[in-house]
Amino acid sequence: MQKKFGNAVVIGGSVGGLLAARALSEHFSKVTILERDRFGEQVGPRAGVPQGAHIHAVLTRGRDLLEEMLPGIVDEVIGDGAIMIDHINDRKRLASYGWQPRFPSELRMLLVSRPLLESHIRRRVGALENVSIEDGSWVQNLTEKDGRISGVVVTPTDDSDDERVIEADLVVDASGRSSNAHEWLEELGYGKVTEMLVDAKWGYASRFFETPEPWPYDWRLINMWPQIRREDAQKTRGGVLCPQDGGRCIVTLVGNAGDTPPRDEAGFLAFAESLISPEIAQFIRTAKPIGPISVSRSTVNKWRRYDQLERKPEGFIVIGDAVAAFNPVYGQGMSCAALEAQALHKALADWEAGGATDLKGFAPAAQVRVVATGTFPWGASTGADSLVEGCEGAAPPPAEARAYVERVVALGATENEFVLKFEEMANLVRDNQWMFDPEVKKAVIDQWDRLGALAKAPASAPPPL
Repeated sequence: MQKKFGNAVVIGGSVGGLLAARALSEHFSKVTILERDRFGEQVGPRAGVPQGAHIHAVLTRGRDLLEEMLPGIVDEVIGDGAIMIDHINDRKRLASYGWQPRFPSELRMLLVSRPLLESHIRRRVGALENVSIEDGSWVQNLTEKDGRISGVVVTPTDDSDDERVIEADLVVDASGRSSNAHEWLEELGYGKVTEMLVDAKWGYASRFFETPEPWPYDWRLINMWPQIRREDAQKTRGGVLCPQDGGRCIVTLVGNAGDTPPRDEAGFLAFAESLISPEIAQFIRTAKPIGPISVSRSTVNKWRRYDQLERKPEGFIVIGDAVAAFNPVYGQGMSCAALEAQALHKALADWEAGGATDLKGFAPAAQVRVVATGTFPWGASTGADSLVEGCEGAAPPPAEARAYVERVVALGATENEFVLKFEEMANLVRDNQWMFDPEVKKAVIDQWDRLGALAKAPASAPPPL
């Protein structure tokens, strides 16, 4: 089928870049993915994905979009060892009011290591006849011609001086948190990109273990995240344990407000032992480790507002962590990358349907749509982080708003309807507007004191109906 446009270049061959290339492949004659890392024959972590050795999951919305863009891929990944779980029934989760109720739901979360998922997506996208993947290709800068971004300057990563220019009708930067796009654009006279940073000083440490046979628990994933109303170690500490592919389990310990888990084995176990429930520590004591403890402190929320540049670049769009990088402890990253790729595809489809014969004006309009997909995930991630003591870049919500939301959360202690709604939010299939519906507000106010006690929230007067 004849494509509408010519050549597109994608900077970055991770999940976001691969899915962007899949979206572009329906509209461009040729799509070239340029990745700085080398893809080896073995599936494993690589330097360009610092989170690759830590826990990963694909939320319900992200899973649905993956299947929409690459039909059959979910079954392929499961066939290679990934695990699908019911996000409510198969998960033991500590909430502010205690252990969250468990019951069957339609929310499905894919437990899969980042390298395995990425390798499957790369194989599928690389097999498209108009897509090529060039690893070991380091993009040094952008080129500009006739008032638009016209391509990229590339060198090999083997330190040779073999510089070349690849021309393109559209360049998409999906190079992640380390993206240089803001610097490139400023050098070309587009102005300074507004950058929003929110840092609750999270850190985490992860280790893989052999999966015990038979699986000894009635859950597939246990999640004990920090509970800010507590006064013990669980105030700033948490952990998660679940199986992943390759006959492995993963333990990820987390801490915020600078109380981060250590890399040494004794410290790793002691950190787990400080949590209020013993399952994770008991597992560490008895399970056989596979490999070392990996540590990350790369958890700052970062939103670069390319949509707000005074001079909008033609022929250039930024997506993925290069534009909106969320605290990875909330598990939104890969699903948000899928949302952005979908937004890019829809923007191109609408552009073509409108009768456009070229791409003049497309990139600025599409950038707005891409950025808009991050509005809710950004609010969810930074809103939670703003409550952490010492968080930089975001003030906590007013006391009245916090009191109300804490009590809405506490409704889930006994009413499954509200558990489901919160988990739909976590899975990016619902926003938070339901929390302010009249019937919800009435239920909260009618039980104000009881819910406040469940949430361990300070006593306060309820808002007016």
